[in-house]
Amino acid sequence: MLKTCKVAVLGGLLALGLGMGTAQAVPFISGTVSFADGGITFDANPHAIVHLLNTVTQGTPGTFGSCTGDFVGVCGAATTAGTMHLGAPSGTVYTLGGFTFTLLSVSNLVSTPLHGAKGKLKDGLDFDLAGVVSGPGFHPTDYLGTWTGQGTCLGSTALGCTPHTKSASWSVSLAAVEPTTPVPEPSTFVLLGLGLVGLGLASHRQRR
Repeated sequence: MLKTCKVAVLGGLLALGLGMGTAQAVPFISGTVSFADGGITFDANPHAIVHLLNTVTQGTPGTFGSCTGDFVGVCGAATTAGTMHLGAPSGTVYTLGGFTFTLLSVSNLVSTPLHGAKGKLKDGLDFDLAGVVSGPGFHPTDYLGTWTGQGTCLGSTALGCTPHTKSASWSVSLAAVEPTTPVPEPSTFVLLGLGLVGLGLASHRQRR
């Protein structure tokens, strides 16, 4: 009987150990990435370049500032930048290698009107963005970021800003945010249950 109890206890502990380990089997994404481009599609507003944009259509990133963590291996790989609807943010906003950044919210929007002198005007648009980044072999992970855009045009007044004199650039920095509490996979709960059953049987046999 003692041997049976030992086997049950060891089996229960093994199942518990496997269950706890499985929660960490698939990692969350860790790291930061930043990139920029000189392309933004302008709207028809003659009084603004970027600061009144409600829809931001970005050019494909041409410059990478840095990549850290899990993004290092794909820094500079095939990348796209999607259109952002600031009033109703959703959908894929960036892809980098095998990573996909989905936009879920925009906040802290700061709009700087046209200003300047000597025939050169500029304006700005800045906001924070947040969402979920996913990639093969990883749990989907929350990310936070900051987007900055700056427009310039030649003209002494806003009315002098024509499509032929406007230009704009943008940059973005994104950081994956690992959760403080690991999310167990379904198999973890199965193994955990088996472990508890094994320990329960061992305790019952000892009392008999």
